[in-house]
Amino acid sequence: MRFLVVEDIKSTCDMIAQMIETIVGSEHIIEKSMNQDDAYVKIIENEYDILFLDINLPIGTSFDLLQKVLQKKKIKSQIIFLTGQKEREYLMSAIKFSAIDYLYKPIDQLELSEAINKAKVEILNQEKIGQVNVLMELVANEKNLKNSTVAFHLPKGKIVNLNTMDIVYMFAEGPITQINLENETSFTAMRNLGYYKEFLQEHCDYFLISKGTLINLSQLDSYDHKKLLVTMKNGVELNCSRRGGKQLKEYLQNSLSKPSIWAQLRKFLNN
Repeated sequence: MRFLVVEDIKSTCDMIAQMIETIVGSEHIIEKSMNQDDAYVKIIENEYDILFLDINLPIGTSFDLLQKVLQKKKIKSQIIFLTGQKEREYLMSAIKFSAIDYLYKPIDQLELSEAINKAKVEILNQEKIGQVNVLMELVANEKNLKNSTVAFHLPKGKIVNLNTMDIVYMFAEGPITQINLENETSFTAMRNLGYYKEFLQEHCDYFLISKGTLINLSQLDSYDHKKLLVTMKNGVELNCSRRGGKQLKEYLQNSLSKPSIWAQLRKFLNN
């Protein structure tokens, strides 16, 4: 296997490369780079199995590096980001919701070993070939994610990339989540609802109508507060909890107070 470590601090770069060699053995190729330009040349000219990328580089970020590479070739390598605890929250969310791995510095040997072993499995399955594109879309569209793609982990290590606009609602079933699309297709995601809800609520206009049900407001057709019942555009009816229904009513009323969208939203709320 062939590895590339991109880290601008030489001592850290050397240490990570040595840790990788300890884990995988000296018969593998482990290369190092400490700046974006050198890393770009290496990635363009070689095929690496795993890229270890520090997010912040001397000039720009590893996202800038990936964007430059994508202009020249597809990235087939597995990627493991190396990040500090103080990285911007949104960037960490983008990595998380593109199903790409990351490790916090200082790097823990056991966590590094687990990440490498996981990447080896995914290299064999080729499950993450499109995940770099998902990541770059999330990073580029930070201010407008209502029509973006998020990666969901399915059983047996599979990954599906879904447009957030196509999801009607998500339903918690203990440690897993049922994802229901407008075409009535459904998926089982091997993460609990809490893993997704904060990101989707903040960036994609999703709303928690009960402890276990998260709806896409762009798919909402109407809400009957007396019955605590939402009807989605595909005809699915969902029950709100008393608290969730109260919060939804308040949210819709606040939206209705804006004259420019009164006509669009008035049908959502039946007093």
